[in-house]
Amino acid sequence: MIIHDINNALDTSTEETIKRTLRERMSNSKFFILLVGEHTKYLYRFVRWEIFL
Repeated sequence: MIIHDINNALDTSTEETIKRTLRERMSNSKFFILLVGEHTKYLYRFVRWEIFL
């Protein structure tokens, strides 16, 4: 099992850098689980992109 640190993105990381890293990680995944929580609506920029990747 591979565990990814979801908190290692820095404030100085560009959106494209974050998306590229996520795209690589997701392309190596076999499953996709969507967890929607109380604060998800505040993360819409990346959450929406991840869902439709």
